[in-house]
Amino acid sequence: MFKFLMKLISSGQMKFSSGQISLLGQYVNIMPTSYFVGLTKYHLKNQKKDPNSISKLYLMGWVTASDYMKRFEEVYDVKGFVERYRLGMDVVSMAGFGDYKTIEWKDGSLSYVYTINNPLPKFFYPSKEPVDHILRGVTAGGGYIVHHNLVQCVEETCAAVTGLDKCVLINATEKEFGNLNKEDLLASQVDLDFIVPRQKEVLRGLKKKKEGFDIWEILLD
Repeated sequence: MFKFLMKLISSGQMKFSSGQISLLGQYVNIMPTSYFVGLTKYHLKNQKKDPNSISKLYLMGWVTASDYMKRFEEVYDVKGFVERYRLGMDVVSMAGFGDYKTIEWKDGSLSYVYTINNPLPKFFYPSKEPVDHILRGVTAGGGYIVHHNLVQCVEETCAAVTGLDKCVLINATEKEFGNLNKEDLLASQVDLDFIVPRQKEVLRGLKKKKEGFDIWEILLD
């Protein structure tokens, strides 16, 4: 991760100036984990009023990560699944959601991973349910670029529930969830009827580059 970060800075892809930080030509902000904790708590509480609140939080992570991974893919001109996968692991580890490690991968359909020392779930322990909804969205969004296929992410094991330092994530196509006999887990964490149509509409709009196209209006409606 540190070598990758230094490469970004030395190549000018990550710049620091007076009051501003840019990464691959886009402005970024460094926020404490407490911000993401508050955002997660808000959407968990708001779920009572808006049953799609957690899905919207997931989609926020998804669109942000897919956009950034696309930028990384283009800037570094990566070719092939293995190069994209390794780049994706470097990028997501740099984001501060823990150190990502691979359990299993399949080109185009599966990233079975775990992350160590993810700080966010520690704020929620003990919890009855997994809480890494932002991270699930981020992993799914980056996974779309890595696999060149629409994938969804679930948390198989969450540190907020176990109290351990390890979260296990399955990032896969719907078909692959079936192959893993994890359809029930997918259904419990990802509202496909709400999420997938919005993902596809965003991808169509980005591909056609429609004038006045507003990603957030689609995702959060």
